[in-house]
Amino acid sequence: GDHFEAKPLPTEAQLAPAFGLTTGDFDGDGFSDIFVAQNFFAGHSQASRNDAGRGQWFRGNGQGQFTPVDGATSGIKIYGEQRSAAASDYDHDGRLDLAVTQHAGATTLWHNLGAKPGLRVRLSGSGDNPHGIGAWVRPWFSATPGPAQEIRTGSGFLSADSPVLILGGADQIRAVEVQWPSGGNRRKYEIPIQSRSVVLHPNGTVETGD
Repeated sequence: GDHFEAKPLPTEAQLAPAFGLTTGDFDGDGFSDIFVAQNFFAGHSQASRNDAGRGQWFRGNGQGQFTPVDGATSGIKIYGEQRSAAASDYDHDGRLDLAVTQHAGATTLWHNLGAKPGLRVRLSGSGDNPHGIGAWVRPWFSATPGPAQEIRTGSGFLSADSPVLILGGADQIRAVEVQWPSGGNRRKYEIPIQSRSVVLHPNGTVETGD
């Protein structure tokens, strides 16, 4: 495409202010989802505090539409003043986990038990950029492209997602396309069938495993 289109989020995104936001495939269906860290307790002394949020996951369908997943289903219930959110597969099981900080409260870690495991992708950069920061990565399901993700040093409010990406729909991924941060090196890597973790190099080499 050559332009942006505004897509309204469901009402649940407006229940409380959102400081932190992160995206990722939290259910492993091959589509990008959104998580927002909510609530803001400070304000005018005569105004009620904004505390109607518990942290909200929105499940994406790949068409720009997002459905709220309630806390009883997702298990995510954070009642404090949430600030930052970061996604990472911290236990290497192929499921994207979530860390959420709170102002004047404990940092919470949400272990993802329900997602279909995805393909773990790590870029092996060079020199002063070993993680390939600035690259974007896209899975290919046969001839159909999946959602692109960018490897960044920061996301949302004072947070950073893991540079190791989790690509959902792993059983259908046949290749992974990478635009390396140099801008001139764009490659499509063939992925061995039933791979669960790969390391991609700028020269076109694919290593299986971490």
